[in-house]
Amino acid sequence: MEQLRKTIRSILLENAQHYDKIVTLVMTCNSENVNTALMLGETMGYLEIVSYDTDEVQPYWAAGTHGEKEPVTKHRWEILPHPELLEKLDQGWKDMGYDRPIFGVSMRKKAIGANNPNNWNIGYVIIIVDKPSKEI
Repeated sequence: MEQLRKTIRSILLENAQHYDKIVTLVMTCNSENVNTALMLGETMGYLEIVSYDTDEVQPYWAAGTHGEKEPVTKHRWEILPHPELLEKLDQGWKDMGYDRPIFGVSMRKKAIGANNPNNWNIGYVIIIVDKPSKEI
């Protein structure tokens, strides 16, 4: 019985460490890191990627140019995370406070009515607009 308790504790601790790694990558607000984190989370069974969309959005002024605009890419993920991971993601976003990027990043909880085996019905939406390049 004692061995079973130790095994359960180690599994729970391992899950918490994986959640922290996923949250850390998502909070970089870098589309490649977010995609990697979400793919890892889905592989580990911690979340389900409900949708992922990208599209070119209205061009933004490129830094250091005179009147030139360049297109940027908008990434949007809808995920159904394990309830513990959902809370860690939400807390991670709140903890960023004023250090949040001011350019094209949004994260929030959302009710998602997808059919899933775990009956998780509160999802998370992540939107990131890639910054225009700073090259001239």
